[in-house]
This record gives sequence, structure tokens and C-alpha cells, in this order.
Amino acid sequence: MKAIGNFIVASVVEATQSAGGVLLPVDQSERVQKAEVISVGETVESPIKEGDVILYDRNNAVQFTENAKKFVGINIEKVIAIQ
Repeated sequence: MKAIGNFIVASVVEATQSAGGVLLPVDQSERVQKAEVISVGETVESPIKEGDVILYDRNNAVQFTENAKKFVGINIEKVIAIQ
């Protein structure tokens, strides 16, 4: 999958791992979500690169599913932070 223009395609993070190794589900009702960047569009001028974990406002992202995996398309201007 390849992002185009000023967009980023990212895989939604559905669980995080605690220091003890326990998988903790992410609260999907939270407005700010985490995603791992899969692809960065060719016109994006930003330090964001593939593999980065970003924080984004779920109301400013296009959500879609492919092969039972959740993804988001996000305009670079809507990314809140790189974790």
C-alpha cells in the first residue's frame, strides 16, 4: 500500500505491551489514537518516516480495513505527534 500526495497510511495500534509483557488493549473510544506509519506520500515534507508511531485525532482520519487489519489515511497536517 502506498500513500499519495500529502497523506500518510498507518496501521492502527490495537494493543500495547506493558513492562511485564502483558498485552493491554487500546481504548478505541479515546479521541487521540496511535498508529504505526506504513507509507508516507511523496509530497510530505516532515520528519515522519515508515515505522514511526504517531498520534492522531481519529475524527481527522479516514479509517479502512484490508485483510482484517485496520488502517487509517491521515493528512500530514492532522498528525499530532511522533512517539
